[in-house]
Amino acid sequence: MGRMGALCNSFVSSFQTPIFTRIKTRHKQPLVPRRNLNLKAMAMDPSDSETYHQNVLVMRHGDRLDNFDPTWEKTADRPWDPPLIQTGLSRAFQTGRAFRTLLPFPIHRVFVSPFLRCVQTASEVVAALCAVDDDPNAKSSRDVVSIDPSKVKASIEYGLCEMLNTLAISLDVAPKDGIFRFDIPKLEALLPNGTLDRTVEPVYKEMPQWGETMMDTQSRHEQMIKALADKYPSENLLLVTHWEGVAVSVSSFKEDTGVSKVAYCGYSELRRPVSWENQTFTAGNFEHSSAPVLLDCIVACVFVLKNLMLHEISGNNLRVQWIYKYENVLLSQPHLQENISPSKPFRFHKEKHRKAKATAMDSSETKTCQQNVLVMRHGDRLDNFDPTWEKTADRPWDPPLIQAGLSRAFKTGRAFQTLLPFPIHRVFVSPFLRCVQTASEVVAALCAVDDHPDAKSSSDVVSIDPSKLKVSIEYGLCEMLNTLAIRRDVAPKDGIFHFDVPKLEALLPSGTLDPTVEPVYKEVPQWGETDPTSRYEQTIKALADTYPTENLLLVTHGEGVSVSVSSFLEDITVIEVDYCAYSELRRPVSWRNASVTAGNFELDRDSETDRKENNLGFFLISAH
Repeated sequence: MGRMGALCNSFVSSFQTPIFTRIKTRHKQPLVPRRNLNLKAMAMDPSDSETYHQNVLVMRHGDRLDNFDPTWEKTADRPWDPPLIQTGLSRAFQTGRAFRTLLPFPIHRVFVSPFLRCVQTASEVVAALCAVDDDPNAKSSRDVVSIDPSKVKASIEYGLCEMLNTLAISLDVAPKDGIFRFDIPKLEALLPNGTLDRTVEPVYKEMPQWGETMMDTQSRHEQMIKALADKYPSENLLLVTHWEGVAVSVSSFKEDTGVSKVAYCGYSELRRPVSWENQTFTAGNFEHSSAPVLLDCIVACVFVLKNLMLHEISGNNLRVQWIYKYENVLLSQPHLQENISPSKPFRFHKEKHRKAKATAMDSSETKTCQQNVLVMRHGDRLDNFDPTWEKTADRPWDPPLIQAGLSRAFKTGRAFQTLLPFPIHRVFVSPFLRCVQTASEVVAALCAVDDHPDAKSSSDVVSIDPSKLKVSIEYGLCEMLNTLAIRRDVAPKDGIFHFDVPKLEALLPSGTLDPTVEPVYKEVPQWGETDPTSRYEQTIKALADTYPTENLLLVTHGEGVSVSVSSFLEDITVIEVDYCAYSELRRPVSWRNASVTAGNFELDRDSETDRKENNLGFFLISAH
């Protein structure tokens, strides 16, 4: 049931590499195809005496309903088998579109767990892969007019199902008799017409037994990957499964690597050499692709940065998924997909972060402390989930958050409060509505008094202590003002972006606004700016220098987070940023006799594990 907190602690006892999935972010540049064309795999001709690469993607399902509506399971006939929410359907479709556009090889065959959320995910992915003359504005399979079912074939496979024990499915929602029943014909009917392959013989003829151990699950998923790959050695496969399946696809084929978390639609990419000769094939060992595919919604990578992700597509948006190891970049990403359970404390190793801990400094002392600056992207914006919204909106360039975005922002704030080894003293926010709403939720969580453990957003917070931090709107943190970020048909006709600042400030929790702050940018940047990099970099440094004794949170846009990484980490480029993903900068600050001397910013990599273990947003990077 997605009880990921307890699950990952048990599943990976010694974890050194987390995996995450892509995030929805509007990617402004054209998609870049993978450069390692020598790794390209295609259907192989058994008559040839050659070696090719077979590719196997192992992907988690999309956003499940019970993690967003806790009351759903109370009245559900099958509370252990939740469907996807609309966001999950959209995410799956955009991921499929990313596969189609960015992968350097075709996907020939899809195998899917019989759980409803997985079948729905597979259906969206397959529709995107098979779409004919796909509408670039399509948000889900409902927007696909026609498909070519010859492109991909799909089959249900019991062996890819959820881990069948109380670590994954709580006893109170599991079937009383321990038997998980599935109406296979009904599930198969959800797949796009003509894509079902009825001739396939499943590896598992029936469901695994309820009560299987963790080791049973690991061996099952590993067996499934190998068995399906061996059965179709001349085809590239996509296996749609659950987070444990993706975790096993990493830990079983990459030495000394564990997976802490898997984002919705997060995926790993395996490949192996396959030699054919005289109708006989010989396959090598699986390895993880080291050349991440830069999809517009999902990306994979292996690196030790706090907010990395693998890509995921959504129109012009990209999401990232990534696996993290302390050496290089590899493969997938997550967003704040699972509900963070306040009843389960976050695992945070403060001893690792003592050197980074910063508090407000006493000006009478002579010492060096660390100043911390978090640079965070806003939550889930409405126009990426409802394509019709902007057609009737008064300000189509300034969409609000959806409810899931408000919830994600609030939970991120709660995570900051619980996990960070330092307090946040001051928040600066872009004037765009989605950013102000994000900041409002984060601040409410940070300032909450006796916060209810079941609170989902600021509306559930009874009271706050506004003395904990102060908030201000900063124009310098606004969106990139050009047609790469805002389409000309939705931008203001006169090129002037008007903001009702008092109205925006009223959205912040009562008492947290600091009206005395002098902004770095006194007005909105000019429409048509060519490169916002210098603006973001200048704003980050200027705000930090203005408040050198305080830890800051800057709520901005994807480009702002990107700059916070690439400008302070040599030879690194950020490909995509998840909703509510953030980077963490820190620098030494020496304070003596009212005089401040600050060192250079560096990206804090030490707390990457903790963030991933707790479902926080990530960003995707690429080493030059």
